[in-house]
Amino acid sequence: MRTTREVIEDHLALRREHALGADVERNYTDDLLVLSKDGVFHGKDGIRETARVLRENLPDATYRYELVQVAEDYALLGWTAKPPTARAPGMARTPSW
Repeated sequence: MRTTREVIEDHLALRREHALGADVERNYTDDLLVLSKDGVFHGKDGIRETARVLRENLPDATYRYELVQVAEDYALLGWTAKPPTARAPGMARTPSW
């Protein structure tokens, strides 16, 4: 049996490769429960739904994982996403006197 850390590392590696199907099959169970600001998601179908929502809202985004915490059987990921079309608005900088 793999450790939670091993599962998370495999999950992140597969997502970087855009291998959702392999990730779902190798790293999730049917009794999974995900709580998020967007709702409650159950099992492998729930993971597929969260992936669909992300693709719909952030197509072709680049993700950066800023937080990976593992404790026993639980893990918490914190991330940011940058869409490929993101542009910084023009800004003027005033001197700080």
